[in-house]
Amino acid sequence: MEPISVQVVTEDPDRCSKDLQLLRSIPSLDVSTLSPLKFMLNSGRVNFNAVAVLELPFIQENEVEFMEVLSRSQFSVPMVIVSDEPLRYLPYARGGRISIVPREPGYSSELPEAIMSAYRYSRDIAEKAIFERRLQEYSQYLETINKIMEHDIGDLNQAILTFSELLKKSNMQPNMKIVESIIEQSKTVANLINSFATLAHLAKGNVEELSMEAKLLDDAINEGIKEFSSITGDRFDKRIEVDGSVRVIADSSLPQLFRHIASYVKTMNPECNHFEITVYESFALENTVSVTISPRGRFASVLPKYMKHIEDLNALLKGNVDLMSMVILSRRYGGSISLNVSESGGKEYNFITVALPKV
Repeated sequence: MEPISVQVVTEDPDRCSKDLQLLRSIPSLDVSTLSPLKFMLNSGRVNFNAVAVLELPFIQENEVEFMEVLSRSQFSVPMVIVSDEPLRYLPYARGGRISIVPREPGYSSELPEAIMSAYRYSRDIAEKAIFERRLQEYSQYLETINKIMEHDIGDLNQAILTFSELLKKSNMQPNMKIVESIIEQSKTVANLINSFATLAHLAKGNVEELSMEAKLLDDAINEGIKEFSSITGDRFDKRIEVDGSVRVIADSSLPQLFRHIASYVKTMNPECNHFEITVYESFALENTVSVTISPRGRFASVLPKYMKHIEDLNALLKGNVDLMSMVILSRRYGGSISLNVSESGGKEYNFITVALPKV
């Protein structure tokens, strides 16, 4: 488990030095101090495992403005208010997300428990939201699979039956082209069934995956790419243009996101066996990191054009399961997927970018 980031919001760190000393003595807490202004400016980028401790009062003018902003906004981080005048701040108490610890004899012993309670409450709310989102994902998956079962598989099965009837009625020796077509259609049906099994696992998830944590992006990329390249033998070079300790909020399926991206890029660029992974700050979205996987040297040298039409049925099916898996996982982590085609030397190359919010 990641240490809980306790952000002590104060205008005078010396005044709350005893609280800071107590909290810093607890191994499971990572304690830092912030001014009220800096806290408000960084509230949208707060750590997923954070709890804010408001050491009140502030200077009168600053406190009035701060509490007005607090009352109007929807801060996601849980807060513990420490004050000599608890009744004064009672209107700001909101269930388990904002609690109050009166600054009275023995209050220090209550502060760590108040922090843990606020953290647990926040986790319960977050996990409930994740669970509801998973149910929605699974519902959408079932709707998609129903459409595919009715149309794609139904059409393929009808084709197999038609070819089988033609073969049965033929007075000549079995027509090899018909036999080969039956075999090919059967393989396509099997491919669809395997694809559905993969998507069902990703969409439904499991109990362990319901818990989101701050994950090292670099570790997830390495794990996902290693799993893919160990099967195909393809080479992947990595270029990091951000801090190597960048973290994103995700579950245990994060490496699978990059495995599916690599698989899709390989499927769409079958003649390539050397690829490049570029990790960089998003140009368009603040506090977002982007990861692009492309054929070696193509992403940096050319601009994207459009997504080309895919003729090969097997490539389309393989691309679809990878594509749908990427969409499911990227949305789960609050990100987005971009599919692009670039042109160089008269050839087209496909590459994919996933943008994910940073912790």
